Amino acid sequence: MQNDKLRLIKQMPHMLPAVIAIEHGIRGHVSAPSAASAGSAQAIGEAYRLIKDGYMDWVLVGGLDFNCDQNAIPGMDAFGAVSKTFNDNPEHACRPFDKKRAGTILADGGAMILLESLEKAEERSCTNIYAEVAGFAQTSDAFHALRPTDTGVGLIKAIQTVMTQSGLQPKDIDMFNCHATSTPKGDQSEAKCIKSILGCTDITKMSA
Repeated sequence: MQNDKLRLIKQMPHMLPAVIAIEHGIRGHVSAPSAASAGSAQAIGEAYRLIKDGYMDWVLVGGLDFNCDQNAIPGMDAFGAVSKTFNDNPEHACRPFDKKRAGTILADGGAMILLESLEKAEERSCTNIYAEVAGFAQTSDAFHALRPTDTGVGLIKAIQTVMTQSGLQPKDIDMFNCHATSTPKGDQSEAKCIKSILGCTDITKMSA
């Protein structure tokens, strides 16, 4: 193993926002939610609450993941979450909600956005308001460390909580941004959750 004196520091999740804060002289709230695939969503939720409760006017928020390394790929493979069925036909390997789904496709990636209160956006005559965060909730299935329940009970509770916060009804929902891991259990749980929220008894009615 390479002798890297900074190896421990590099593995600390808070180091990236700390470096960004140092680089740009940001002396406000700095944190790094670490929750696997939900980390970025939790970061947005935390920023939403900070702004809503009056602690912050602006929050730079985002997330990243480095999956293409010697630790992540073997680890995910050991969990049975990596697609290996389509090695000879990789362009068809990623197929969430498909009957032949066989696991996720790992990659590196990241993104950042700026959240601010509507009042602050109007004060600076902002014309690039892309979306509104109307609510946030996070729940636990209290079921398994690696996969959700078959019924999607945790997902349902989280979405229902946000709908209560925002005053939305099922008929107001135009799109679900799914996790869509292409894993049999993950996709099944999400599909049942969406059907439950929309009141569907037939999966084919979800796009109606």
